[in-house]
Amino acid sequence: MYFELPADKGPEAGAEIAFELTIPPGEGYASSASRIRGSGRVVREAPCREGTVGVAVAFTQPLALNLSP
Repeated sequence: MYFELPADKGPEAGAEIAFELTIPPGEGYASSASRIRGSGRVVREAPCREGTVGVAVAFTQPLALNLSP
């Protein structure tokens, strides 16, 4: 997974992280909000645009999907 953060908030390579993503409902894929939870290890972090850092994460466990509201 790849995401960008403010440069002063980015975890260092090798850091273990946990995350939760909320997916809003939408026509054609879900009638209610869903959540994806997971954990991973930062495999790369590098400056990208001014003041931001790009972070690449390798999953360390299968993702958990919760389709209930």
